Formats: sequence, structure tokens, C-alpha cells
Amino acid sequence: MSRWLLAVATLFVSSMLAAATLPAWQATVDIQPLGMAKLPDVVVPKQSVILKVTVWMPEKVNWYPRYPQWDMPGAVLLPLLMLSPTIEREQAGSTQRGATQNYLLTPLAEGTLRLAPTQITVYPDLADSPVLPFAPMQLQVALPNAAGSIEQFLPATALKATQQFYLQTGENEPQEVAPGNLDQLMLQNGQVLERRITIEAQGIQGNQIPPLPVDGDSLQHQAQALDLNNYGDFTGGRRIEHWFYAPGEQNRIQLRPLAVRWYDLGSGTFKTEHLAGSTIHAVAHEQADSRLRLSWWERLTLLSSRQMVVLLAICVLLVAIIRYRRFILFALQHGMNSGRRWVRETEGFQFLKLCGYIGVCGLGNGGAQHALQHWLQGGVVGEHLESCEAIQRLNRSRYGVQISKMPSRLDVLGELLILRRRLVTVGRTPLRSRYDLPGLEC
Repeated sequence: MSRWLLAVATLFVSSMLAAATLPAWQATVDIQPLGMAKLPDVVVPKQSVILKVTVWMPEKVNWYPRYPQWDMPGAVLLPLLMLSPTIEREQAGSTQRGATQNYLLTPLAEGTLRLAPTQITVYPDLADSPVLPFAPMQLQVALPNAAGSIEQFLPATALKATQQFYLQTGENEPQEVAPGNLDQLMLQNGQVLERRITIEAQGIQGNQIPPLPVDGDSLQHQAQALDLNNYGDFTGGRRIEHWFYAPGEQNRIQLRPLAVRWYDLGSGTFKTEHLAGSTIHAVAHEQADSRLRLSWWERLTLLSSRQMVVLLAICVLLVAIIRYRRFILFALQHGMNSGRRWVRETEGFQFLKLCGYIGVCGLGNGGAQHALQHWLQGGVVGEHLESCEAIQRLNRSRYGVQISKMPSRLDVLGELLILRRRLVTVGRTPLRSRYDLPGLEC
């Protein structure tokens, strides 16, 4: 019995000691190489590495931590898909659970790049969230000798450059052409030759692979870049360039040879991949034009159904315009006359006409008097004329006994503007039709 009690006590004490040796919370941040056995002290621009972040948690914690928004000026950080974000470790006979997240770190500038922040707030939404500091992380970045510019620099642990050729005729499926048969190829009108160049580089993102210098003889150039993954693990990038060639003014088209210069991260040396060029024959534009003189009926048969409908609608419209041109012209003329009459009979036009008469011809002009009576006609204006002394003097001098001299045109214009502003404010602007007014003589 004593032996059994001694064994239980020993097991209990050892488990307590093991639990005491494991930290309750711990954060570790590490930079690991990609495709290399060991991370060098100095990396080169565009060389992608793995930033591994791990948070170790107490035994009874099951929540995943929330990682901060990492920032490293001069570099790009992208989170990677983690198929198994949960890890465990054994220490002194005890197991501790943790969560890990990998980031793809790609430096794009030279110098000492530093990671921020230097601590992890496990649960930012909680006031008592654990805050786990870790050692500051930095990365030394420098270009190797004779590297040139960063834009044209291509580092990789391994690189492969290939090219294929495809002949496109009309809407048919492209047919692959062997490189040895290019010298025997004769490009006809309506045919396009595609030169497809593929560059696969390990340890670098696809969008960081520099573009190839565009061939001047190519008709069109397209490019696409993507990243390569192996079950969620980043391995490298791929860049595909499409160069298209078609018959032009010359009988020969030169496909120039290409040299892809890249930096081997394993050996620390520059290497070059070569792609052979070729010469293809093509039908010149003059010969192609003589072979493709289509009649109007042949060109008509090449139109699509939508284009045929549009052409038919245009023809019907032209026939209708020619057939009913007199009626169309009469309707347009009648509409223009009605529009002019409507504009002349509006209150705004009558007011502008009144001001124009007074300003140009003066107050003694018969047209000005007629325009004034035409605009003032109606009871809606009469109740506002009491404060318009100049207009009343003008009316008395014109139709009544002349007590005082005729007012100046500036005074009358000023009172007319004030009067119209009052009428517009109260919503009682006089609207008159020429058929509603009595015949006034100038």
C-alpha cells in the first residue's frame, strides 16, 4: 500500500513540475528560408521567405488568436493558407497546444527591414487579453554585384524557360507547330502565329518575374503571372508571355532569340537560359490584298445577325424619310412655330421684352407703353403697385393729367425688378396669353 501511495505522489509531483516548466502563454516569430537549407545572413530583393508566427496557449484555452496587421516597410507580407493551423509540442512529459500562421515575406528594397509590431495581443476585443512580446525581427537585404536594377533582377533557387508555337487559322483551334518546322511555315492572310514563352522560377512570386523585352516584329503582346503552390505551400511563380505574329509588309518575320538572366540563390552566381529564335515566311500585304477582293454580296454575307438587323433598320428609316419627307418637314415647321409662340407668350419673355423696350427705346416709346400694360394687366399686380411711385407717375403722365415730369428709365426698371421679385416670392407671377388680353393700341 505504501508503495502505491509513493508512486501516485511521485506522478503527481512530476506532473506539477512539468506543468510549471511549460509557459502559460508564449509567442514565437521566426523567418525561415524557402527552398534552401539555411537562411543566409543577407537576402536579395524579391527573394521570398516564410515568416512563421506561433502562439502557445494554456491547456484549457481553445480559442484561436487574432494575429496583428504585420508591417515591414520595403517588403510585402501575404498570409498563406494553413491546412493544419494547430500544433502541439512535448516538453518534460507534458503536451502544450498552439496555433501557427505562415506569411510570405518578399523584400523589395535594400537595407535593414524591421517587422512591426513586436508583440501580439491575442484577443484584441477583450480588456484582459494576454499581450505576448517577442524578440524584434529584422531582415538584411542587398543586391549582389553586377545585378543591375531591382526591376530586371530575377533571383530563384531553380528556373526553367520554355517556348511553344501555335498556328491560329480563323476560328479553328490553334495547332501546335514544332520549332524545327518554323522555317517551312508560310503565314497566309487570316493566320496568326503565337509564340508562348513560359518562365517558372522557384522561390519568387510570379508577379516579381521581370517581363521580357517585347519583340518589335510582334503584332500583339500579352502576359500573365501566377504563383505556384504545393498543397497550400508556396513554391514559386510562373510568368507566361504571348507574342503574336501576322503577315505584314515584309515576306519574312524574324523571331529573335531570347536570353533569360537569373541569379541562382543556392550557388550565389548568375546563370542564363537561352531560347532559340527563328525566321518564318509570310504573305506580304500587297499579295494578300490581291487575293482578298470581296464583292459587296460576299461582304454582306460576312455580317452577323445583329449587324444585319441594324442595317435593315437603317434602310427602312431612310425609305420612310424619303417617302414622307413633306409631312415630316410640315410637322417640324409646325412644331418650331408652336415653340416660338409658346416662348413669346410666357411671362418671362414678356418681362424681358418690357425691359428691353424701356432700356433701348425709352419711356415715351409706344412699344414700351404697350409692353408695360401687357405685363401689368390683371389684379394680381395692382395691390403691389402702391409702393411703385415711378411706375404710377409713368401711367399718370401717359394716360392721365401730368402732375410731374416723366420718371427716368432707370427708376422704372428698378421698380419693375423689385415688383417681379415680390410676385415670384409670393408665387403670383402674372401668366398671360395674348388671347386673354384686350387689344391695346400703342
